Amino acid sequence: RDAVPFAQRDVTADDRTATSYIDYMLHRAVQRSERQGRLVVLMRPRPHSLDALSALAQTRTVEIVPLSQN
Repeated sequence: RDAVPFAQRDVTADDRTATSYIDYMLHRAVQRSERQGRLVVLMRPRPHSLDALSALAQTRTVEIVPLSQN
């Protein structure tokens, strides 16, 4: 629906809402990206998710692309 083919969906980082889980999943995404190159991480606009993403953006290059909600 949002033009994100399943083949491009690599990680959903915030299936759980705990900050420690989101940080862990983002760290795993960084490790995978270092080995394999670009990857797509899906996240919801929740406070803990946005905080973790902001912290990651301080140390890595990230591109944020919002998906439309119809």
